[in-house]
Amino acid sequence: MNNSAGQAERKISVLVIYAGLIPSVEISVLIPLRYLAQQGKIDLVAGAAGELNLKAVLPQCDLVVFSRCCMPHEYIVLDYVRQLNIPYVYDIDDNFFRLAEAKEPTQMFLQQEGVLDNLRAFISYAQLVKTGSEQLRQDMQAYNRNIVIHPYVFDFELISERTPFSKDEEGKIVIGYAGSLVHSKDLKNITDALASIARKYAPRVRFEFYGAKPEQSGKLDPKLLEISTFIRYQPDYASFIRDVSGRGWDIALAPLADNIANRSKTNNKYREYAACGIAGVYSNMPVYQSCVVDGENGMLADYTCQSWTEKIEELICNEELRKRITSNAYLDVRKNNHIDAVARKWYEDIILPYALDKKRYSIELRKKQLRKLRTVYTLRQYVNMSGKGKLQLLIIGIKSLAKKMLREKGVKK
Repeated sequence: MNNSAGQAERKISVLVIYAGLIPSVEISVLIPLRYLAQQGKIDLVAGAAGELNLKAVLPQCDLVVFSRCCMPHEYIVLDYVRQLNIPYVYDIDDNFFRLAEAKEPTQMFLQQEGVLDNLRAFISYAQLVKTGSEQLRQDMQAYNRNIVIHPYVFDFELISERTPFSKDEEGKIVIGYAGSLVHSKDLKNITDALASIARKYAPRVRFEFYGAKPEQSGKLDPKLLEISTFIRYQPDYASFIRDVSGRGWDIALAPLADNIANRSKTNNKYREYAACGIAGVYSNMPVYQSCVVDGENGMLADYTCQSWTEKIEELICNEELRKRITSNAYLDVRKNNHIDAVARKWYEDIILPYALDKKRYSIELRKKQLRKLRTVYTLRQYVNMSGKGKLQLLIIGIKSLAKKMLREKGVKK
């Protein structure tokens, strides 16, 4: 942004509205924007739609970022934003359309009436849609042509220094997996390969499963079970990263079932394993093909037991290969996903081009418009309410009006 001499760079007011405060929202949006706020480049307000004081924040907002929003109460806020002519960016990292088709149990909210229509509206009306994968970009293009694949941040301040390539106290090579319980089905696809490794290399290796556990149609292989440790998942993202980085893993696994929903995901596991100094074996899918060069900064395994067994074996038997992969991956993520780099791209590629100049709107006029819009929505709710609900709303309205009249007359309660 070019400024005339002596003119201070304007501070842009950014409002983030998220569907839920989950790790992907943190690394996609909140961490880089908090960083910009700390640098004094933006004023940042963030929260769920039902938590925010919209009367206070919307009138002075230059840019809104909606993250994963599609529910009815969030659509009301979208309508406010559009009526006030506030530009907005829509951030999405999961392919909700594909998940809805698959009736994914963890995403049943997508089956609610009107939710997918709301999602299409959020995407269609956005000035910019921000995604993290090529597959997701392609699917979203049916509703909006202005879509970018934008890097996600890794906050290196979350991890402490650790000695690279360190082994456990018994000198064994530690092979780990980190992910929530919902990812057990991804591990299931490589359980036979892990069992094969356990039977062949048991004196030299051990396994740690952080959160998800490998599944099998029958009982888990006895040898794999014998040399495995199961660790409770830590839902707090910062604690999760610190725990994983401190475990001293030599090899980490990132299997993904091959389907469109997974092809739409971002390369979270690569960023996390690389930053934590761990050599990773990743599913040979677009999500990892976009960032991993096989044998250089990771290993890409095909969707077969043989391929996963061979790739893990290579890392077990070749310490120099582990060292090269660990070093190359760390440097790659340090360069492209460090908070400095990602925050700068947010500012230069998204905020500056799309934020509204404060000279182009009146805060007072926006406040009046917002009051009218809120009144309209209240009346709509009233019309659709039951008789009991209407009576309760009338009582609240009468009390509010009485208090206002008393204040105007200077009468204390």
